[in-house]
Amino acid sequence: MADSSEEHRTARSSVADAVADAVVDAVADPVADARADDAVDDVADARAGGGVDEVDDEENALRTGPWWRHALWVSFVPLAGVAVGWLDSLHRFWPEEYGVPLLAEGAVWPYLVAWFAIGAAGAAVLRTAATRVPMRGATVLVLACTFMGTRLSLPGQPGPAVMAVVGAVLVLAAVGWAVLAVRRGGPQVPPDTAA
Repeated sequence: MADSSEEHRTARSSVADAVADAVVDAVADPVADARADDAVDDVADARAGGGVDEVDDEENALRTGPWWRHALWVSFVPLAGVAVGWLDSLHRFWPEEYGVPLLAEGAVWPYLVAWFAIGAAGAAVLRTAATRVPMRGATVLVLACTFMGTRLSLPGQPGPAVMAVVGAVLVLAAVGWAVLAVRRGGPQVPPDTAA
């Protein structure tokens, strides 16, 4: 993580140095004014084409697009969390006295289906809000909740009432997260039409 932020700082400082050098040249030499404009245009092109802020821009973007793209996200993100939770409960990577117990005897499919349904409901709420305002961390939230829920419920195998209560709490938490994001974000203009 430190390397990434160091690269980010280095990239920003090199861009800033290039622009500053072009401006100093333009002040010293009137003919160099065109070179300064070219340097500023090059920096703008680099940012538009990818640059160092590409991940931040992607995370802050509105999630517009066809409905099938949203349906795929709502389906595959919880499925990935459930699958990783199930695989983690099949094998122990640490000594037996540490951590959560392994998979208990009995049927696991009802728990896998329940956690997928809970994750898909929360993901649908968050994705709906992400079409209106930029939301950070929706994917991580859905993955973490479905992973931890699957991982913790497979060894203990709680009853249907406990699963319903936990599922309702998680879906209500997603609704709360979405409502806060929409209220704080307000109406958003897509980046292409912003002046």
